[in-house]
Amino acid sequence: PVAEISNIEVKGAAGPRPARVYRTGANPRPTVLFFHGGGFVFGSVPEYDTVCGQLAELTGARVFSLEYRRAPEVKYPTPHRDAYTTYQWLLTHRFALHLTKIAVCGDSAGGNLSASVCLYAREHGIELPALQMLWYPMTHGEKEFPSRIEFGNDYYITLDDMAWISGHLFEAREHAEDIYFAPGLCKDLSGLPPALVLTAGYDVLRDEAAAYAEQLQAAGVAVDYRCYEDMFHGFISFGGGLAQGMTAIQQTASYFMQHCQKL
Repeated sequence: PVAEISNIEVKGAAGPRPARVYRTGANPRPTVLFFHGGGFVFGSVPEYDTVCGQLAELTGARVFSLEYRRAPEVKYPTPHRDAYTTYQWLLTHRFALHLTKIAVCGDSAGGNLSASVCLYAREHGIELPALQMLWYPMTHGEKEFPSRIEFGNDYYITLDDMAWISGHLFEAREHAEDIYFAPGLCKDLSGLPPALVLTAGYDVLRDEAAAYAEQLQAAGVAVDYRCYEDMFHGFISFGGGLAQGMTAIQQTASYFMQHCQKL
């Protein structure tokens, strides 16, 4: 149970966007801006009620879950622009909303949006998120990694799924190489926020997420990395029914609380 759940509107790139707020304590509160997964085609705020509620309950933070626009009705970079604009809106209204530190978090496509917000903020001179908490994120566009071949057929998300998603998201193939979609292709990752990167052992995205964690660390970014070796892509979304998913949410909450005390 969460003390309060409310539906609000926040600023998106082309006008108001729906969002859901989860809160368990009094003001002021640190904040998590959460982006759900689904390959930029599927997924929704209501589908992640359990995950966001658990994050709010375990951290005491206020969790904002954004209903960003999705393909095929819109193309890249529309979901990312919604993410950037909403993050800036939270910064602008931070004091009115009684928010303190703002972290970003998300899984898969949402992990991609979280990493992209951090890179966008750095490149545009915007205040950086306090933390980036990335659950098996997409990070390298269409670059090949061994895990994409090894687990590309039978482990929840397949290479065919990824190709289908790309066909709906991109108007031009070169968009998959844009650093804001593929932050792992950015040559300079220095100065980005501390990162928690969680991966799954049987996941097509495992190797690129691990590579992104290594790239961040090599650039001087503090990184906490863990691979759940016996899990598959999307397992944290099953946090209400999988012990490993709940452990991952608890690890994320612990990471968030420890670092918010330091920042």
